[in-house]
Amino acid sequence: MEHISCTSNADINKINYISEIKEQRTKIKKNFNDMDLENATAKNEIESAVNAIIQECNLLISKLESI
Repeated sequence: MEHISCTSNADINKINYISEIKEQRTKIKKNFNDMDLENATAKNEIESAVNAIIQECNLLISKLESI
């Protein structure tokens, strides 16, 4: 008997989008952690920006998951 998938193209696209956002979020965190920032002010400013981007990624993931 052939298995019929109930996964629509929209669901597959959503899964792919979520996966891509998670991957980029991980890369952003890693890139920040790999930076050798000696200037505390610059580090704090960049860290704030990175945290804001990560929050946006998390929000977008949550929105996509709720659809």
